[in-house]
Amino acid sequence: MEKSEHFLARLLELPRVEEVDVRRGIFRQAVTALGQDEKSGGPLALAGVDPRALGRSVQMALADGYFDDIDFIAPSVAAVALYQIAGALPLGQERRAIGRKLLAYLYQGDAATFATLASRMAMASTRPLRGAGIRARVARAATDARIVLHSFVDGAEARLEAELHTLGWVLERRRSK
Repeated sequence: MEKSEHFLARLLELPRVEEVDVRRGIFRQAVTALGQDEKSGGPLALAGVDPRALGRSVQMALADGYFDDIDFIAPSVAAVALYQIAGALPLGQERRAIGRKLLAYLYQGDAATFATLASRMAMASTRPLRGAGIRARVARAATDARIVLHSFVDGAEARLEAELHTLGWVLERRRSK
C-alpha cells in the first residue's frame, strides 16, 4: 500500500480514534496526501471510498475544528484536498460546509490557489465556471500574475544591468593594462 493510500485509509478510521492529538495528526496527513495528489486531476483519490464512512470522518473533523485550522499547508494544496473530499461526500451538511470553504478559496485565495482550484473544477465539471464573480477572479488572478511577472523582469533587468556594468568595468581595466 502506498503511503498516501495508508493516510487516506486512516482518514476513514477517524471516528474510532480516541485521542484528539492522534486524530489531528491523521487528519493532517490525509489532507496533505490528498492535496499533493497532482496526478489525478480530480477527486479520484477517494474514488470507491464509502461516502457514509467519509461523511462520518468529515463530520468529526468539522466538529473538532480541523478544517478551520488547515493553514498548516499551502492554500492551493488545501484547496485541492477540500475539492477531492467534497467530490467524494454525499449531498448533505458536511458537503455544504466543505463547499463553503472551497468557495472561500476560490473567491478570496491568491492567484495560484484560484488557478489550481478553478482548473480542477473546470476539468472535472460538465458545468462551466461562469458568472460575474468568476470573471472578476480571473481578472484579478491575471493582474496578480502580471505584477509578479513584472517584478521578476524588473529584478532580472537590474541584475543584468549590474552584471553588464561589472563586466564593462572589467573590460575597461583589461584594456588599460
